[in-house]
Amino acid sequence: MRVFSNCHTHTIFSDGRATAEEMVLAALERGMRSLGFSDHSVQTFDQYYTMSLESERESFLEIQRLRDQYGEKIRIWHGVEQDTHGIVRREEYDYILLAQHYVEKGEMRCPVDSRPRREELFQFRDSVYGGDGAQMAADYFFLAGEAARVFRPDIFAHFDVIRVFNREGELYDARDARVLQAEEEALKKIAASGAMLELNTGGMARGYLSEPYPEWDFLPLWKEMGGRLIFGSDSHVPQFLQYDFDRCAMRLREMGFRSVWELGGLGEALFVEREL
Repeated sequence: MRVFSNCHTHTIFSDGRATAEEMVLAALERGMRSLGFSDHSVQTFDQYYTMSLESERESFLEIQRLRDQYGEKIRIWHGVEQDTHGIVRREEYDYILLAQHYVEKGEMRCPVDSRPRREELFQFRDSVYGGDGAQMAADYFFLAGEAARVFRPDIFAHFDVIRVFNREGELYDARDARVLQAEEEALKKIAASGAMLELNTGGMARGYLSEPYPEWDFLPLWKEMGGRLIFGSDSHVPQFLQYDFDRCAMRLREMGFRSVWELGGLGEALFVEREL
């Protein structure tokens, strides 16, 4: 199966490095049937990577212009990547892609995937958790599961993005029973919410990881739960729009998955199931 859609695309309206039109043109060059924009939602802090109220307004105007100009060639959907602290008027978007970007304890919080703030996360582990990275990771997954339960998104993004700084186990022990239990409970809550789980290749595209989010080991459990998968590249530049989708689709087939979901193309519903 070839994957001809991407639900997770960023532009200069938030922290992307390409315009929305550049992304559409790249999608057309690749023969994609649909493209979903999902810039980071407005929030009141850490605004260096999110949309502002002004850029959010501009995004609606620009995406409508692109629909008018290219809508006979490709289906363009307007979603949003909502953090748990994001300010989103849900009815204005085609779909919600929910993400847990922070680990929190009491009134304290720290981003888990910000490269400029990588050392801050390790300091947070040491000062707030007394060096117990496994408990910090378990708390992160608890928050992820609760977010799905409360917000009931269409898609849950990069489920275990906290892995991005744990490639060699330097942040936490991924095999700790507390982490494994918290991950499983979070997946159960996501499944119960009705959300699809994003198979996200963004960490691979940037060279940070060798596996997608979530890591392969957890996908059999998701399959047992009857969970649905959708591909997203978390692309901030055009060249990563379909990063490693085909190889990952082959791996899913080998694992026994029979289908994945995509954003619909011309004349199709918002989400459609495709055979692998």
